[in-house]
Amino acid sequence: MTDEVSRAGTHRLQLDDEAATLRLAADLAAILKPGDIVALSGHLGAGKSMLARAILRELAEDPRLEAPSPTFTLVQSYETPRGTVLHADLYRVRSPDELDDIGLVEELDRLILLVEWPDRAGARLPGGRRLDIVLDVNPDNPETGRIADLSGGVLWRQRLAIAIATRRLIDEAGWDDARRDYMQGDASSRAYERLTRPDGHSAVLMISPPRPDGPAIRLGKPYSTIAHLAENVDAFVAMDRGTRRRPGCWRTCTVTPCRRSCPWPRGATMCCRITTAGRWRSRPN
Repeated sequence: MTDEVSRAGTHRLQLDDEAATLRLAADLAAILKPGDIVALSGHLGAGKSMLARAILRELAEDPRLEAPSPTFTLVQSYETPRGTVLHADLYRVRSPDELDDIGLVEELDRLILLVEWPDRAGARLPGGRRLDIVLDVNPDNPETGRIADLSGGVLWRQRLAIAIATRRLIDEAGWDDARRDYMQGDASSRAYERLTRPDGHSAVLMISPPRPDGPAIRLGKPYSTIAHLAENVDAFVAMDRGTRRRPGCWRTCTVTPCRRSCPWPRGATMCCRITTAGRWRSRPN
């Protein structure tokens, strides 16, 4: 995937097996919110219903949720901890006008919509909040492999890019089998997750997108400059590299398990660590 394609909001993913599809479903479910539309396209047997079902189970926080394909009912509604979710299959719809009869396009801003065969809806599904996923069989691995092309509207591009970059980081760090749980963060734009492997080992993931400068408020400078806010991850990486050079000192990396004890390095004025409860704790030397 080239940088130009990524900036345009289009991503191609290789899904080698069912586990990879389930991970994609979990990653997407984590960033879905009311008003979002996930449009699933592809030939029969490409895996649209499987991906939709996996997303539903993640949103419902129920891995055993019965989620039959709504081929004949057209729409199935689910009440989840994240709000109302509609799963629609428009294969049998002949005209976009039929959507008015079933009320599919009403109050879209209050629910999450997963829709298969979205082309049958014509222009009835708003493009700005729409994430298009086109699934196809991987010819090099036709039994279990799939290719997923993802493209998002203007309100999806940054979220999608962050979600895909986060998954790539987790996989490359060897945490691809970890469960991801949201953690309460601070007042910044950063987000935190607890990664937990099947063997119980855990790590803290920090997601810190670049902060654009705001308007000038004093002496021609934005608030982020005056307050010396971290506008990128450079400071965190520097802290990690610095503490790695001191044997026995706790380190502040985002994908390495946190230690439960911390010897205070000589000369330090403050040392922070993350407790098992996910809260920052600090004390002077």
